[in-house]
Amino acid sequence: MTEVSKKYGLSDVGLKKIAVKLGVPVPPRGYWAKAQNGKKPPQQPLRAWKGETTYQLSSIHAAKAALPEEKLELPAIEEAKIYEKAPDNQIDVPTSLFAPHPIISATRNAVSEHKPYRSVPVWKAGGKGMVSVEVSKSILERTLILADTFLKAAEKRGYEFSWSSENKSSHRDVLYLTLTKEKTSYRMRLRQKPGTLIVEPNSYSSSTKKSAPPPIVPTPVLQLELSDYIFGYGAKTYQDTPTKPLEKQLNTAFLWMATYPIRKTIEAAAREEESRKRQNAYELKVRPFRIRDAELKRLEKCEVDAVQFARAERLRAYADAMEKQIRISNLGKPVSSQALEPVTWIRARANWLDPLIGERWPDVDDLEGIREPSFWEC
Repeated sequence: MTEVSKKYGLSDVGLKKIAVKLGVPVPPRGYWAKAQNGKKPPQQPLRAWKGETTYQLSSIHAAKAALPEEKLELPAIEEAKIYEKAPDNQIDVPTSLFAPHPIISATRNAVSEHKPYRSVPVWKAGGKGMVSVEVSKSILERTLILADTFLKAAEKRGYEFSWSSENKSSHRDVLYLTLTKEKTSYRMRLRQKPGTLIVEPNSYSSSTKKSAPPPIVPTPVLQLELSDYIFGYGAKTYQDTPTKPLEKQLNTAFLWMATYPIRKTIEAAAREEESRKRQNAYELKVRPFRIRDAELKRLEKCEVDAVQFARAERLRAYADAMEKQIRISNLGKPVSSQALEPVTWIRARANWLDPLIGERWPDVDDLEGIREPSFWEC
């Protein structure tokens, strides 16, 4: 299940659910281990199935699986990989802040003027001309050094800096540093991992007021947040891990920034192709039903026309009988047009009802779709 599921961009659990839904037996736990040890576990037979024999997968995983694997490795992606893996392009973060970038200098000055809350001693800075940071004093210097290195590396890779609001429709003064290159744009922020506050040891003495909360500090896990500002969906967070600090992940971050729009374009093309195939399959399946509906609608119209034609024929027969009666009552004398006016009127209405003739009736047709006015509108 693990190997086959990769072909369709699914997890083994997801593929198993589909197999169960379609009545396909799946290997039980330990089946392949027994087979590799030379045993022959019993194989479940495929039962007769009368339900649906296909399963339509409509998700981003199916869109990715729709493209051949080699199409995912476009030349631009390979070029970005080669660039970030080259020894000359490896990003080394220094141990001290030397000749800081103007943005970092402005950020450091803003942080020095910030007064954090006693219960949560986090230094914050952000706005135009600065990079958004939210860290404790213990890793503030490290954060500024890392941000300075990141910005200098970004300039080397052709990124330009600007400042944007939290979202495109926001009119608030919360501005974030935005890195822009060609058709890509990313918001940048450095902060400590939220939701991991711990109580600072030996900091709450008996002399402290009972109403005052004990001081707490965040754990020293630094995060680099990159948010896509063009598509509005992609976001990536890099953070310290036990085996790899954030300083060793900057090349990986730039590789994601370079390849993300390419992969989004590939996924969009795959989704469009998948949607086109699904639409074609749908049209093929519903075509007989649409033909049936069209034929029934055509028959219904013929029935309506036949009823109208029968009404017209009855009127004509009535007009002929009326004319005959008028001539008989006139004792063979010439009949005036005034005497035959009712007959002429009935035949004209019959022609109006007859779908094969469709003669206009101005007194009726000219008022089609017009509402009759009320007394108070006059």
